Amino acid sequence: MTKKEDHIADAHQREQALDPAHSFIVQAPAGSGKTELLIQRYLRLLALVDSPEEIIAITFTRKAAAEMKNRILTAFERAGSAIPPEAPHELKTWELARSALRNNDRRKWMLAENPMRLKIQTIDSLCAGLTRQMPILSEFGAQPGIIDDAAQLYRQAARNTIADLESGLKWSPAVEALIRHLDNHLEKVEGLIAGMLAKRDQWLRHVAGKEQRQALEDALKNLIQEALGSIRRQIPESDAPVLIELGGFAAGNLKQWGISSPIRELEGLSGLPAASPEEKTKWLGMAELFLTKEGQWRKSVNKNIGFPAPSSVKAGSETRALYQEKKNLFEEYVDGLSAKENLAEALHNVRFLPDATYSDAQWHIMEALFEILRVAVGRLELVFGESGHVDFAE
Repeated sequence: MTKKEDHIADAHQREQALDPAHSFIVQAPAGSGKTELLIQRYLRLLALVDSPEEIIAITFTRKAAAEMKNRILTAFERAGSAIPPEAPHELKTWELARSALRNNDRRKWMLAENPMRLKIQTIDSLCAGLTRQMPILSEFGAQPGIIDDAAQLYRQAARNTIADLESGLKWSPAVEALIRHLDNHLEKVEGLIAGMLAKRDQWLRHVAGKEQRQALEDALKNLIQEALGSIRRQIPESDAPVLIELGGFAAGNLKQWGISSPIRELEGLSGLPAASPEEKTKWLGMAELFLTKEGQWRKSVNKNIGFPAPSSVKAGSETRALYQEKKNLFEEYVDGLSAKENLAEALHNVRFLPDATYSDAQWHIMEALFEILRVAVGRLELVFGESGHVDFAE
């Protein structure tokens, strides 16, 4: 190791990453030399294999693949010089390239004349190459074209699925249930199915087999717990007394006046609500008490949220003093929250959280959806076959 290399803090780890007998994940910031290290490992492998096709390097974009291939070929050109570079990382690349070229000459690969033998490609290109080699296993037969925008194919598959409504097939009742659920808006049904088909790589594995209601309801509970936990973490425990006082005062008045409101869930509050689905109604009460319908912190109170106007009772009475005290406490507390926009947003979003369980009617629609989506994927396969095109997910 040269003296300059001693100054590279991770020189040992970089050298380790070139060991072909082991696998590595390399994580480093931009400009730290990750691509250079990847090229060095590729060159190290080229010096060992019997054929360059034994090595596969995959990237996400064609641009990245082309850049990497060009840098490999540039390394070959520089390795033709007998004068080694001075920079440590360039010297390492030069040495590895010379070893790769010796293997190239010994095995007569002629990589300079046949750079296509360097298998540096995108993930999509790799998959397409595999399906070309295995037409029977891939069930494509002749290799289809890959289409960037398959929206029309998704729409066609969705229309074909909806057309099964009157076919008498076993999934026809499921199609009918969904259409009724969406008030016979066929265009909306088509759009929703097409949109799901475009993202089927994200959900297909979850609906391929028999669905578990409990598993899905557990997912809903986790969603609620995560959302409520975000709020709970932003409210200090020291706020509990004032929340109990304000919530109890407002809830008691609304109950006495016979006014229905989520705020009434705060009656008997003994502390900050827990971040659990069972306590969601209390958080909804908090949102109603402290936020406007648009999700902004309230700047004033009124009878609708359980705070009667002090002027509504006789001047100088204890009741009037009490009303004024609670009004002042509310305004003082909310004034301290005014800068907490993230808390207001999180509390407002509680209003849009789903229930933690499905009703029987909801589950009936869910089961219909599972069946329809499976059928729609099958219809899409047929559309792909007829058009001779597939999307990237396929």
